[in-house]
Amino acid sequence: MVPAGASGVRDYGHLLGDELRRRGKPVDEVWVVNDGHWLVGSFRASARLLGWGLRVPSDTQVVWHYSSFAYGWRGIPLPGVLLGLLLGTRGIQVLTVLHEPAYPWGRRGMRGRLQAVTQWMALPLVVLGSSAVVVTTARRAALLRRLPRPLRREVHDLAVFSTVEVATVGAGQPEGGHGSSLGLLGYTGDGARPDLLFEALGALGPPPGLRVVLIGAPGPESPDGCLWTQLAAAAGLADIIEFTGVVPPEELSRRLQACDIAVLLNEYGPSSRRTTLAVALAHGMPIVALDGPDGWSEIALDGAALIVPCEPQALATALDALLADPSRRRDLGLRARRFYEHRMGVTHVADAITEVLMQL
Repeated sequence: MVPAGASGVRDYGHLLGDELRRRGKPVDEVWVVNDGHWLVGSFRASARLLGWGLRVPSDTQVVWHYSSFAYGWRGIPLPGVLLGLLLGTRGIQVLTVLHEPAYPWGRRGMRGRLQAVTQWMALPLVVLGSSAVVVTTARRAALLRRLPRPLRREVHDLAVFSTVEVATVGAGQPEGGHGSSLGLLGYTGDGARPDLLFEALGALGPPPGLRVVLIGAPGPESPDGCLWTQLAAAAGLADIIEFTGVVPPEELSRRLQACDIAVLLNEYGPSSRRTTLAVALAHGMPIVALDGPDGWSEIALDGAALIVPCEPQALATALDALLADPSRRRDLGLRARRFYEHRMGVTHVADAITEVLMQL
């Protein structure tokens, strides 16, 4: 079950399905859309999903893509979370990919707490309906391995892969101009810190011709996009920001490659569950990311990205040093690409999932 519009979970599922088909495995995909805003519509989406669970052939293995917000109404879980249990009663093996097990506690006030409590209450039902579980961070894997024995399942930790293929750079690539450019992926949502970037650029004194390119969704007309515009205007930097808006994957890839540095402005850190990190690594971009509690320690250990404290001066110093040193940017980009090829990628995930399904 996925939300209306763009969905990283659906992109992940499509690419994984294509890779499994390439290996000769018969794969069908079933996606139920739930916009999550209307109670009746959300219940109907759950009913459609469970109805499919009653019809699927009994000799099928199911890879269930679960992201907690997609399975409810305004973040409150509905009966769609029972899909695994329904399939299990029919003797069908379910490998559950927990893209987002439950909303973290302590964010977005009372509304966030209500969503977190109800989603954590639903999670045991999801795990009970699973033959094995895939999570996208080591932290989540450790949490699930500590569950009481009736809930304990085989847990596999697999970082997400990039859902944007690297486009060939050619005549269609946007002109970079004579200045430098910072490409920002995942510039909205929980943990996004646009204020930090403008404070850093104020301290740095942006070099002539610098562009800040906000790549992909949601675009300038969204509430988050308006916030970026307001903060830029308040900092006297309104003329340096640029939105691509929603663009096809090939165009997104070219726009990212036209930038000098990829900047990940999330105070929770560069997590292995974030597609934005995977995309930047897969493209071999020199990456500057904020440090945070959800950060992937291997990124820093392998030197695949420059991780800086979540404060303006540290960010300004890192950006200034990289913009002034093309050879260091090239080295950082090579490390990023090498890290991605060794630890991530759809073939890596498909290898692991194929092995788990064979064991089941």
